[in-house]
Amino acid sequence: MIASFITAIRTLTIFPVPGKDTNDFSASIKWFSLIGFILGAFMFAIVILLKPFSGFLSAEVLAIFLVLAITVMTRGLHLDGLADWADGFLGNIHKERTLAIMKDPHVGTFGIVALFILLMMKWVFFKRLIVEDLEFLIIGPYVISRTAMASLSVLYNYGGDQDGLGKSFIANAKRSNLYFALTITVVLLSFLYGVSGILLFGTALIFERVLGYWFARKLGGVTGDLLGAACEISETAFLFIFFIVMKYALEILPGTVVNFGVSVYF
Repeated sequence: MIASFITAIRTLTIFPVPGKDTNDFSASIKWFSLIGFILGAFMFAIVILLKPFSGFLSAEVLAIFLVLAITVMTRGLHLDGLADWADGFLGNIHKERTLAIMKDPHVGTFGIVALFILLMMKWVFFKRLIVEDLEFLIIGPYVISRTAMASLSVLYNYGGDQDGLGKSFIANAKRSNLYFALTITVVLLSFLYGVSGILLFGTALIFERVLGYWFARKLGGVTGDLLGAACEISETAFLFIFFIVMKYALEILPGTVVNFGVSVYF
């Protein structure tokens, strides 16, 4: 159990932790949701620590810090997957050609454009959350996006044509590990955001299944790159969705509760 948690941290973050990795990498997916929460909590902490200096750190600058922070904390691993996905999927119809492009270490035009658009979208959403004093919403998308990786690992076969890091997480992934991850997600989102968190989680399940269907239709399954792409796409999409839903839910239903200093809107 501890070994699988160590593997999850080492895989999804840059954080150094002592201990030995698990022999079954797929067992670590049970912790992906919790790792997402840890990353989101770090992002929230950065805002709380730097926002008092808003006299010379504008929302735009602070948003840049957040984009840099999450990129560093994840080593840009999922961004690499996003770029490979964009190069391989956009404009290609043949599986063999798509896989060959995704394995190419060079980034093509589609990959560069996808990275630019996604990073700009993150910057805009971070800025809006900060300006609207809704920065606590940063945590949820990180939980959801890491849960998406766990879900796709279990629900779909490995779609690559050779061994890779992704295969060690996908090939032997068990449903029990996914149920564990989903339970963590439900507990975290309901604690942080109440009923709205549960409703958003339901939306996330549909969103990730749509992504999974697209991936499987193209390659017959998922790969490590596609898990990374799903993570980045889900994270960015739900930064926007959380902002829209919570902002307008607050206007309609202004009641709040407070958990550990985090305002939670119903």
